[in-house]
Amino acid sequence: MMCRKGEYELLEILKLLRDANRAMTTTEIAKRIAGKVDETTLRRIRRKLNMLNKAQFVRPIGRKPKSWFYNATTSVFCDDEMRKRHVRYVIAGLILILRPFGLDYSILETLPEPEKEEIEKLVYEVALRDDLKEYALSHLKHGYPRAFALYNEGDEALKLYHHLRKEFKEAINDALKQRFKYAVITGSGADAHMKRSSGSKAYYVYSDRIVNICEKALNYYLDYDYAIDDYLKEIRLSIEGDERGPIRANWGIILGIGDERLLQDLDRFFRNDAYYHLKYYGPKIKRSREKFVDCFIKLRDEICRIIHEARQGVSKGICPICLMKAEGEE
Repeated sequence: MMCRKGEYELLEILKLLRDANRAMTTTEIAKRIAGKVDETTLRRIRRKLNMLNKAQFVRPIGRKPKSWFYNATTSVFCDDEMRKRHVRYVIAGLILILRPFGLDYSILETLPEPEKEEIEKLVYEVALRDDLKEYALSHLKHGYPRAFALYNEGDEALKLYHHLRKEFKEAINDALKQRFKYAVITGSGADAHMKRSSGSKAYYVYSDRIVNICEKALNYYLDYDYAIDDYLKEIRLSIEGDERGPIRANWGIILGIGDERLLQDLDRFFRNDAYYHLKYYGPKIKRSREKFVDCFIKLRDEICRIIHEARQGVSKGICPICLMKAEGEE
């Protein structure tokens, strides 16, 4: 479910008042939101301010001119069953935010039945996932600044982590092309084996398998606190055959087909090229991972508190459902 144009304007008004940290007149709000202060625009802005006032998101002060200030601290649905259903949606969205990091299970286990079962069904409903996360993030944005800041900080670190891993993989592939200009670099060994059997003397390098080994070396550094080159030092290469044949690593993986020249260059690649890129990218990737893990663990603690408050009837912030409620009441 996406916000309609009018709902976005409601959100913009709330964001403006929240960030202003002071009361603003209708004329000031109209000028900032719409860029004009004609009577039609002023009537529309007044109508939306009255809607938000009825939903207890903003409050007026003074008269002639009336000013408005941000008051979106609690959202209470008049209908108790509607409120409970909304809370379940928001809780499911908060759990979905944590799910990719395996931090959701401990929260689910604290929920009583049948509430836990109902929320689990929402979490596993694929068609609803994007909407549920949108509701939850909107509540964090407008009602829980610390939690929302943690989410943004963690999300940025996570994006950087994936970006650096992608760069590392690209750097390894580029290094392969530079090191093995004399060889056929391929992601699959099928063609190479066929050409070898027909007497081909070409050199073949299986890039996917070599990149995979370099990514394993990176993962060992990240996951097991290995020294950055420990995994690479364990690599042993050998030729299957007297002078020419498949070149295998000590795990039996064929990395290419060639002779002693290719074997020596593969060894140099792991000792020099792969090590260089591991040394350059490894610490950066490790720091970005530590950053997003730390942020999302702290966010989990915040979300536990938010869920406890929401289940008691206090839910800060707003989301598209809250805005539709305000419009419906109008």
